[in-house]
Amino acid sequence: MMPNGSRRRGTRRAEFSRLLGLAVVLSAIGCASTPEGAETHPAIQDPLESVNRPVFGVNRKFDDYALRPVARGWKFITPAAMRRSITNVYRNFTFPQRFVSAMGQAEIREAHVELARFLVNSTVGIGGLFDPATRLGLEKFEDDLGMMFAHWGIPSGPFIMIPVMGPSTPRDTVGDVLAIALNPLIWVGVSVPPIGFLFAINGRAEADDTIEASKEAALDYYVFVRDAFIQQRTRTEFVTQADDPLDDLYMLYEEEASPAPYPLPCDPTAAPATLSGLAAQDDC
Repeated sequence: MMPNGSRRRGTRRAEFSRLLGLAVVLSAIGCASTPEGAETHPAIQDPLESVNRPVFGVNRKFDDYALRPVARGWKFITPAAMRRSITNVYRNFTFPQRFVSAMGQAEIREAHVELARFLVNSTVGIGGLFDPATRLGLEKFEDDLGMMFAHWGIPSGPFIMIPVMGPSTPRDTVGDVLAIALNPLIWVGVSVPPIGFLFAINGRAEADDTIEASKEAALDYYVFVRDAFIQQRTRTEFVTQADDPLDDLYMLYEEEASPAPYPLPCDPTAAPATLSGLAAQDDC
């Protein structure tokens, strides 16, 4: 039999989950019932393929003739440690969206870790150039606002190919736009495009080997990019929904065991008093 405290926490959890949305709960139950080791492969819907393919073709030409040559030149003239530091700075700048996403999913512990990482790397790590937070044992999380919307039960919508930006969905696109508004550089009035271009070139340089290997291996590179993106996002949503985000929240309201309202039957010193003294207990 469950203790009263556990039963009360379970009741509050169920009520709070219904407020977050029945769709999320049902998704979590469905994911949790998947046999271990089994992979889920949802049918990939691409109703906008006739529009997505031309956009993808333009994006690929932009990458082949502009982004890739610049990225390779950047990779040639910069040491790996410098590129890694720029990647660290970019990740530090995107802290707000991960923090908001964690709070939006009631992942209290994850939000605390993100905040601690940001403070440590912004100070000891010199603005994020270095990553002492990882050496201190603070985990890295990869949440974004699209994952928060998925947790709320908002459907992703059809696959879309955005000019220059690449593969996405309407839900993730909204999350990306909101993430721009959360960028600390905008808050302090720093011009974002030049820094954003630096981050894009550096990220393309770091991923160059993987991208080129994918191009060589894929029979249809558009299908490869589309399927890889959708499966990666689906896997991320599976992890997000399979975990119970309320565990951290309800840890804050952990209750102590309540004392028994009546004395134990085998404690003769705690027996109820009568006019003639302590009542005898048959069980003792």
